[in-house]
Amino acid sequence: MRSRSFYDFKKLAQLIAITSQREEHAKEFASKWNLRLWYTDYLKMLEEADLDAVIISTPHYFHYTMVMNAIRMNKHVLVDKPMAINLKEADEMINEARKKGIKLGVILQSRFDPIVRKVKEAVNTGKLGRLILGEAIVEWFRT
Repeated sequence: MRSRSFYDFKKLAQLIAITSQREEHAKEFASKWNLRLWYTDYLKMLEEADLDAVIISTPHYFHYTMVMNAIRMNKHVLVDKPMAINLKEADEMINEARKKGIKLGVILQSRFDPIVRKVKEAVNTGKLGRLILGEAIVEWFRT
C-alpha cells in the first residue's frame, strides 16, 4: 500500500507549454521535457495553448498583470510569492478570481519545512514568550 502523500502527477496534471522571454531558454526547456509547445509571448500561449491552469514564476513586479490576464482568459493560476507588490493588487487579483470562479493560489514552498514548523510550534506554545518583534535572515543560495 502506498503512502497517502504519494501522487502520480501524470494523472493529476500535464505540462502542455512553456514560455520564456528568451527563445533559447524556452526551446531548451521544451526539448528537455518533450514539450511540443513553447512561446516567447505568454499572452500568445494563453490564447493558443489548450490550458486549464498556469504557474507564474516570474519576478514579482510582473505577477499582477500576468495573473489578471490569465484570470481574464479563464485560466486557474498558481503564482510565486510574493503574490503582488501591494495589498491593492493582491485584493484585485483575489476579487477577479472569485468573480470568475477561478482558482488562485500562491506558492509557499517552505511552509511545511521541519524547521519552520518547529519555530511555529515554539511560538504557538509560548516557548518564546510574548513576541512583540521579529526579524529573520534566510541565508539560502540560489543560482
